[in-house]
Amino acid sequence: MRRVGVLAVSCLLTACAVRTTLPSATPALLQLSPASLGRGLALQQQLRFSGKGETQSADALLEVDAEAVRLAIQMAGQSVLRLRWDGKHLQQWRADWLSAAVQGERVLGDLQLAWWPLSAINAALPPGWRLQPTATGRQLRYGDEIVTDIRFPTAGQIDIEQHREGFTLTIISLPITDAGS
Repeated sequence: MRRVGVLAVSCLLTACAVRTTLPSATPALLQLSPASLGRGLALQQQLRFSGKGETQSADALLEVDAEAVRLAIQMAGQSVLRLRWDGKHLQQWRADWLSAAVQGERVLGDLQLAWWPLSAINAALPPGWRLQPTATGRQLRYGDEIVTDIRFPTAGQIDIEQHREGFTLTIISLPITDAGS
């Protein structure tokens, strides 16, 4: 069972990110500053990975302010990955059993593709790549090829479909509220 969980988390988190190198691959990490988001976020999230006939889930807490992006992911009550990005340095803690294929840089990249302003992302993409708005969200394209569809079907839900890799990541977000207010 643990092996299935490790595989699921590896697929889920690998799905959350942006690959590097060749033009035919997704562009390298978007290294956008936390402040370039233009607002703060504090969200509790459910992540659902669907692909190759499997569906797996994990929970996450995401906080963004002008100084840092912070993300914590848990699966089956176990901490899997914690990230902190200050715009210059990415710090990460990973569970010992987490696959090396799961890269914090990729997780951060998908966060930025989904949440950051189009203008900030497009300014950071390499030649040939662009993120463009659609009626239901945005699309990451390389030339005329749609590489990633990012849809916002309802308030609080993001669907990230990676066409080349054949999976969809659904993120359902709820604002974190102060119980004392």
